[in-house]
Amino acid sequence: MAALLVLFPGVARPAELSAEAARIVAQLKNTLLEVQVVDISTGTKSSAGTGFRVAPAGFVVTNYHVVSKFVEYPALHRIRCIATDRSETPATLVDVDVVNDVALLKVQPPGPEVLQLVDKPPEKGARIFALGFPMELGLTVVEGTYNGVIKESLYGRIHLTASLNSGMSGGPAVTAAGSVMGINVATRGNQISFLVPVESARVLIQRQSKQGAKVAPDLRQRIGLQLLENQERYIGDLLKRPLPTIELGNYAVPGQLAPYLKCWGSSSHEPGNRYRSSRYLCEIEESLFLSPSHRTGFLSLTHVLVSSQQMSRFGLYQLYHNEFQGSYASIAAWKNDVTNFDCTTRFVTSNGLTFRVVFCLRAYKRFPGLYDAVLHVATRGTCESIGASTAS
Repeated sequence: MAALLVLFPGVARPAELSAEAARIVAQLKNTLLEVQVVDISTGTKSSAGTGFRVAPAGFVVTNYHVVSKFVEYPALHRIRCIATDRSETPATLVDVDVVNDVALLKVQPPGPEVLQLVDKPPEKGARIFALGFPMELGLTVVEGTYNGVIKESLYGRIHLTASLNSGMSGGPAVTAAGSVMGINVATRGNQISFLVPVESARVLIQRQSKQGAKVAPDLRQRIGLQLLENQERYIGDLLKRPLPTIELGNYAVPGQLAPYLKCWGSSSHEPGNRYRSSRYLCEIEESLFLSPSHRTGFLSLTHVLVSSQQMSRFGLYQLYHNEFQGSYASIAAWKNDVTNFDCTTRFVTSNGLTFRVVFCLRAYKRFPGLYDAVLHVATRGTCESIGASTAS
């Protein structure tokens, strides 16, 4: 028997909320499925999430990251869907949208009921019900508040005041009328969660309806093209914008390149240290999930100014060397995902300053034509100050 957990944020009467949540579950339970990627050699699930039935009959929407292991190693896995009555059916992955973290499955038999997608988003502050199968606890409903699309989001995520949990990914977030307005995708805890706008699912459904639910010849090739198109979109946007600058000591350096980059600053002069450092960091907080080990779409810009009136040239050079070396740890990928970085070093003179410039690339093994890039630029102003910048 499926379990029902109901959470009640807000100020409405508990009895009223309980009745509303119970009604939603009773109304929609036959449209919900647990989506499992099964390891063929052991017959055991390797990853799990949630999906929901939509029209035309037979289509099931979930997150891309729920089925990413199948995309990564299709010969080693299969996909199955489990209904609330514990009946199982095999599923075929027919399409993906890696940028918006959406996938479309096809199941047979199609199922008795489907969910409808909203034509327009609800009013801000509306009560929303997110459904899914978290941590093998059975069908769960979590109530929250719709806060609209995040204005500074690069990928148009919806902010939901609620606590989503692992396993609810790919499940529907519905209005009180039972229509899907978003797809569960992520949480940051403290009642902060995120949804994919339902329009991303509608695009896949319409495309596959026209094609007759034919599986793409090469899903990896489709994903690679989607990543390239996304890169062109947001890099093109950055290049069209005027270059903002900030002052860092005697330097003018690039600042917040776009609203979807978040920026922080810090300075330190610890007691006993013979130098001072100032650091300015801007980065895109959102990244794209390719596999459990590999994320992409990340952009980071860091400036560091180190100055001293007391250190020798050798001591200052050691600081310069340490800052310039940098770290690639924030660019998540394993050796099975990417090659080693290949770097080129040049010295460039501009406006009376000589810059050491290092440009590094590493290739994606599964997606030809895609790379991670890191650019280090450093200069020494006078004998008492150095500056370094890193873009990745």
